[in-house]
Amino acid sequence: MRVLSVRQPWAWAIVHGGKDVENRTRNVAGDYRGPVAIQASLREDEEAWSDPTFLAAWERSHALPGTPRPLSPMWMNQGSIIGVANLVDVHSSNDEWDVEGDRIVNRAVFVGCSPWAQGYGMTLQHLVFENPHPLDEPIAWKGALGLRALPEDVERDVLRSLS
Repeated sequence: MRVLSVRQPWAWAIVHGGKDVENRTRNVAGDYRGPVAIQASLREDEEAWSDPTFLAAWERSHALPGTPRPLSPMWMNQGSIIGVANLVDVHSSNDEWDVEGDRIVNRAVFVGCSPWAQGYGMTLQHLVFENPHPLDEPIAWKGALGLRALPEDVERDVLRSLS
């Protein structure tokens, strides 16, 4: 299993809020596809608090029983693995313009593979996730840049704590 450090509130959004794309400047996954532990990094992305897609997910979460609420201690869990999701694809945002056949019809129209996808005016890599599962209890773990192999003992703890 691999682990990916993601700033809050994006880690929460992947595990609890329906965020199915993580935007990165480079392909940190290479050819790897499979389970990825999502670690809420120690740093927060303060700009996320004004992102309309995040805010809509936050509003929806209030209606879902058993979903941690933003700003609650369980929600933040910075510096901890909070869930697992399956990485199923990685592709470039350049592949998501309004195209017909092999030509770009309208360079101003960024279609996007998901409402969470970014890439208008820049090239990003979209890590596409499916089937997120929160852990019963967060597991403290020091994150790192990139997609890393999770130590076997931590992987065992993660698998035991899956909801």
